[in-house]
Amino acid sequence: MVNARLFEDVTFYIFPTRRERYVRGLQDLIEEYGGTVVDYHKQQIQEIVLNELDGYLLIDPAQVWAPEQLKKGTKKDQYNQNIAHYINWGYPQLCVDHDHLIQAERARDLLILNRTPGEDGGWVFYLSSSLSVGNEARQQKNRDRITDHGGRLTDDEEDANIIIVPHDELEDERERYSSNSFTRVESKGWLLDAIAEKYVRFTPPPREPLPGRTPIREGGQPRAPFTDEERQHFVKYLATVSEKEFQGLQGNNFYKELCDENSPRYRAWSRTHPWQSWQNQYKKNKERYNREIMLFRAEEIFDDGHGRHHRSRRNNQRVVKAPVGAQNTVEDEEDELEEEGSAPPPRKRPRRNGAEEKPRAKGRGISTGDDQLANEDVNSALGEYDDG
Repeated sequence: MVNARLFEDVTFYIFPTRRERYVRGLQDLIEEYGGTVVDYHKQQIQEIVLNELDGYLLIDPAQVWAPEQLKKGTKKDQYNQNIAHYINWGYPQLCVDHDHLIQAERARDLLILNRTPGEDGGWVFYLSSSLSVGNEARQQKNRDRITDHGGRLTDDEEDANIIIVPHDELEDERERYSSNSFTRVESKGWLLDAIAEKYVRFTPPPREPLPGRTPIREGGQPRAPFTDEERQHFVKYLATVSEKEFQGLQGNNFYKELCDENSPRYRAWSRTHPWQSWQNQYKKNKERYNREIMLFRAEEIFDDGHGRHHRSRRNNQRVVKAPVGAQNTVEDEEDELEEEGSAPPPRKRPRRNGAEEKPRAKGRGISTGDDQLANEDVNSALGEYDDG
């Protein structure tokens, strides 16, 4: 039976994470065994005064800044009064499993392949049988490498998060799993590197050149152009993921998360360009993108900042607000419309001089007047994008 006061007099700090679904369980686990929790998970990393923390700083390894923080190891303040252990957020569960506080440095090795803070939080690996044909001892060594560092094993490759294959089979196996976004295929060398670096960093997918003329950077390096389809995705991303009106759209982290496959804000269409290119695309066309963001929010369903979700005038659907990075859930209202009948046309208010006034859109101050960009051809009004 685990000591009920295992974490007595121990303080844990939950560092910023967007994977909120794990935070409540992590808090409950720590408090169940007598620990103190300080929750920073909704703050920005820059807002935390690190030199004042004394205890275990629990890091979600999926966050873009996690490698930098985890490399700090154990830090002391200038007076040696506060000792901060930067560690994978699976640490409390690891201690409960072993029924004692594990030394931080030892725990870091045990949690290299851990991804979530609960029970069975490690990445699930499937080892190809061709890794060590005829050499069971070598294959057992591969298994031990995984389980000794927080990973889990499965005999069914369909249950695996990560499949380890020989290097000469890597290309074919990746092609076989190219349509499966939940399974990664890596080599044994990748596994050894992850253990040595004490961090799981997946190999980025290769970029395929887009059709058409390719612009050239200074120095003669080719650069993939932005397509209209990519820009449409980009506008929707800017309009729906940015939390405040045009704020944070020039910061590095916003675009790093767009391109980081471990981030909940990752979008598969972003892989055709590095995050710096997406950032430059916005900066060089800021005025145009801001206009298109406003148009998108006015035309589509949006959150007005007070928890109210408006209905699109183009269709009869209701959107249920989803967490950041998730897709909105659309509920069909055809049955309701059949019962209620067709919606009446918008009423026109008389002007003071007796003329009728045009109805206004329900967007953020964007009207349907002739002088508004909403009734203009956006391309002709704003010109071409600057991809230079």
